[in-house]
Amino acid sequence: MKALSPLITAVDLGEGFPFEARQQIDEGERALTDQHDNNVQRWVYAGAAWFMLQNVAMYRSGSNVHAGQRYNRTYNILVTDWPQLAKIDPATRRNAIWLYEHSKPVLAWLATLPQRDRDRWTHPATLRRHYEKRHPQLFSPKAAATKQRPPRQSRAREARPLGPRSYEDLEAVIAEQTVLIADREREITEKDALLAEQDRTIRQLQSDLAWERSRARQLESVVTLSPDSTPATVKRPDGATVEVMHATARASHEIEPPVIDGQPDYPNWAKQVARRTSKLSALELHWLLADNSAHFDTYERLFPGAGTALENRVMTRIHELEETRNH
Repeated sequence: MKALSPLITAVDLGEGFPFEARQQIDEGERALTDQHDNNVQRWVYAGAAWFMLQNVAMYRSGSNVHAGQRYNRTYNILVTDWPQLAKIDPATRRNAIWLYEHSKPVLAWLATLPQRDRDRWTHPATLRRHYEKRHPQLFSPKAAATKQRPPRQSRAREARPLGPRSYEDLEAVIAEQTVLIADREREITEKDALLAEQDRTIRQLQSDLAWERSRARQLESVVTLSPDSTPATVKRPDGATVEVMHATARASHEIEPPVIDGQPDYPNWAKQVARRTSKLSALELHWLLADNSAHFDTYERLFPGAGTALENRVMTRIHELEETRNH
């Protein structure tokens, strides 16, 4: 891993950048331009560059804090020479500077985490949130005491303007929430794609099942045996014998759905099928399923689950009749 440039603490920033400072900023610009494998290290380089730019802007504007009109104007002029550093939002910039200032303990802690967490926690805001959560001793005593203080009943207070640090804290919270929302939206998108794929699989299986049922009906119930038919023994080309029964055409058992206002009334058609089920033999019920296969499919499409339930009812009746006959 490439080593960071040393932190410049005493340099002449009056007329221009010394070589070391400009080198540090250029490293941050290249880190945001090139897609390195180590995303965390990229943000460390970028944080070092922003840290140096802030120091230069404070010196040239005569400001003691990273805020104010003079400071902002000076910083915006300086950063224009590095477009990748200039386009990052302030909240991410602050978290990256924090990551740079705490890079040694944070990178050591990150190396102890599972690979899954190291792959996910690459943004500086995410790293800061998880690191400070697991290392509360880094908080100031005042902040720690405030966090551990028991909740008090809220009081009506007069609204007061927030200081610069409070504004920065709010922007940091907003940046962290933005990252979390983006992660959640990405998870939702992946789950939606998975559900869509499962729906396509289910529809394909339903289509295959309907085709197999239709094929089975056609093979099982196309013809009927005549009452006086006798088997005839014939030989196949391979010498094996087989008995062939004489078959005759049968009457259709199709039930046409009644028409109401120009449209087929499938609920009434289902009632007719149910009434007919109790009056037919097992073989005739097979013919009923075969001759009305298109109507069963249409009924299922119009009323999901109803067509399958009606077909199962007919099949149950067939099994009852066949068991009775066997006994």
